[in-house]
Amino acid sequence: MISALALFNALLLGYSRIPFVLADDGLLPKTLATLDVHGTPRTAVIVSAVFYSLFALVAFGKLFVADVLLYSLALFLSSEPWFDFARPNRHCGAHSEFRWGAQG
Repeated sequence: MISALALFNALLLGYSRIPFVLADDGLLPKTLATLDVHGTPRTAVIVSAVFYSLFALVAFGKLFVADVLLYSLALFLSSEPWFDFARPNRHCGAHSEFRWGAQG
């Protein structure tokens, strides 16, 4: 039980940065990008905690199916040229100058 709480805490603190950054970029409401006096995105952490706690009510099989579907959708959208965002720090792939094995 302690390891489950520690895992939840670590994931919450890491994944709460996602809505914070999206709000900072203007893709989510600006209230998620506000910082408290300690420099912590408190609103994003609280909203993320509530949102992630709701996942405890869903069966694991349904979470797995949703994860696969959302990941597949993200892969599809990121591979389409009409949905290509300007990404200056691309990972290694078709549009990269770096090729595995061609180092040197």
